[in-house]
Amino acid sequence: MSEYLAHYRDAVRTALRDDDPADYEWTDSELDTYILHAVRDVSEVCPAEKRATLATVADTKTIDISSIDDILDIEYIEYEVDQDPPEFRNCTVWGSVLRMGIGTAPTEDDEDVYLYYRGVHELTATSTTIPVELEQVVIDGAIAYTALSWVNEGRKKVVEAIEKFDDMETAIGSISARIAQAETDLASGRAAIGDKDLEIGAALASVASRVAQATTDLTTGRSAIAQKMTEADAAIGSMTPRITQAINDLATGRTVVGSKADEIGAVITSMSNRVNQAISDLTSGRMDIGDNKANANAAIDSVTPRVTQAIADLSSSRDQIGVKMTDVDTSIDNMLQRINQAVTDLDAGRDYINKVNIGGNVPTEYAGMARTELSNAMTNLNQARGYLSEDQPVAEYQRAASQELSNAMVFLNQARGYLSEDQTATEYARFAIGELQAANINLGQARVYLEQERASREYAGFAAGELSNAIAYLNQARAYMAEDQESEGYARYAIVELNTANTYLNEAKGYLLTGQKVNEYAGYAGAELNIVKAYLSEASGYMGLINGKMTAGSLNAQFEQWANNKLAYFMTQLRKHPRKMRVKYMYPE
Repeated sequence: MSEYLAHYRDAVRTALRDDDPADYEWTDSELDTYILHAVRDVSEVCPAEKRATLATVADTKTIDISSIDDILDIEYIEYEVDQDPPEFRNCTVWGSVLRMGIGTAPTEDDEDVYLYYRGVHELTATSTTIPVELEQVVIDGAIAYTALSWVNEGRKKVVEAIEKFDDMETAIGSISARIAQAETDLASGRAAIGDKDLEIGAALASVASRVAQATTDLTTGRSAIAQKMTEADAAIGSMTPRITQAINDLATGRTVVGSKADEIGAVITSMSNRVNQAISDLTSGRMDIGDNKANANAAIDSVTPRVTQAIADLSSSRDQIGVKMTDVDTSIDNMLQRINQAVTDLDAGRDYINKVNIGGNVPTEYAGMARTELSNAMTNLNQARGYLSEDQPVAEYQRAASQELSNAMVFLNQARGYLSEDQTATEYARFAIGELQAANINLGQARVYLEQERASREYAGFAAGELSNAIAYLNQARAYMAEDQESEGYARYAIVELNTANTYLNEAKGYLLTGQKVNEYAGYAGAELNIVKAYLSEASGYMGLINGKMTAGSLNAQFEQWANNKLAYFMTQLRKHPRKMRVKYMYPE
């Protein structure tokens, strides 16, 4: 059974020990070239006998046979075809034109003409014309041609090795120049070495002195902060009895509630509008409070006209009195809750005084919350006072309350310069807004039912005075807690000292530049030696490449002898199959 191309390919690889698919020495395409070379050699001796069908051209005896590319020798033609007996004819060929040996040219196009010729054997992946007895001969020839191709590659490697000798000599020549440059750089570095130890020591000593002074300044600043915290604690402690007295005054005043509920509505509506405006102002201003103190001052400025308006409203509403004592009690209960919440905030803030707190000035924040609660209580108190019975003593208490509120404005204006707020203060401001809104709701509920008597206004005036005093102490405490200007001054002194230390440090670095210059020359020398190392590595690589190629050349000679022997054996096998001689027949035209 005849074998196809894959069989020949496998046989050649096995003979040449090229059987690792992951690392083939020759590709399938290269092997196919050598196998077909051997097929053609075999075909020269034992060609395939073939017949091709040609087509006539009217009124001419010639036919173009350039499309047939495997012709080795032409025997004869048959025209007309398929006759019995066959009508064989002689023919001649010149180039790619065949001339038929016939008497009269065909009169029609495309009449069949059979061409009998000897050609190259066919060998593909699915077909072959090679006889079984010639298969091994083809394999031996393919092995020989493949081996000789490897020998030719070996010769190229030897030539490349010889060429690399010049590259190696160039690399070695470059090494000498780089070594000389390295020696020059090292000599230049020695000349640059100086003695700057004393200057460097003095500069570093100055640095140490400035750093020590900065440390002292920072320590002094910390002591100033502690002193202010102590004073703030004392001010907050003074608030407690004032708030307690205000609670007692309010409790006493609750027992003497009077009449006139009809007139309450209009005045409370006016006060409610003011409270709503205060909510709007606090919402707009306090949310902007941050590290920028100018914005905080602007927000506090917006409080002043509102408090002034509240005083005016209080003065104009004192002769408006309502009824329903039970509902008045509810409103005053709300006032007491605000005052109690302020006391709780102050107690909580006292625990953080003179401590290092993360996230902001916590005592100041609690003080701010307490102040907000007291302001809410003050608002509720002012609402109640607006409806107290109208007589001269009541008016006098009203004027006293107005004076106290004016005093509170003074303390508030004093506090503006020291207030500092952070993100946490903004959050507590939102809490204050919520409390103020809740107080406003209570005010709306109370305004229909409030009634006051003259005696209740008197106690309310006392409570207002106590609350004003408490607010004054609160503002004083907040001023102490926010007043860190002195400590900031010490911090600025420390910064100046550290800047001076940095100057001395730069001076010391300047002295060290001489050593840096020496290092630079050493670096240059090191770079030159690294280049030398690279050239040595390059020369070593060339030497290894030369050795490898020369070794391959040595092995190549042995393999070449084997390949030549294989080729000689192939030729011997061909001679055992003598080529068939062409027999010339004389066919009539």
